[in-house]
Amino acid sequence: MTASPTVTTDAGQASAVFAIGSTDVTYTARDAAGNTDSCTVSVTVHDNEAPTVTCPGNVAVSTSGATQAASWSPATANDNADTSVALSYSQASGSSFAVGLPTTVR
Repeated sequence: MTASPTVTTDAGQASAVFAIGSTDVTYTARDAAGNTDSCTVSVTVHDNEAPTVTCPGNVAVSTSGATQAASWSPATANDNADTSVALSYSQASGSSFAVGLPTTVR
């Protein structure tokens, strides 16, 4: 009976944590005689989770004129995969608003 040859494999990427995007992982099999074969697997990570936004509370101001400037604390945004989330506003804090119905800032 002949002994089975020993074959070892080396992974090109040792970490199990991958960044968003595609990363190729190459496996190489090598026997005792130095013969090798390899294959590559592409690992693709997608960010499917939307960022979250925390808005400040409602603001009420009083005025005797036709418009009044209103200020509020900024909203904050967080994301599971991005540390620099872009946050935009329909009106900036300190904008003037007409007297009358409420105005929604998005």
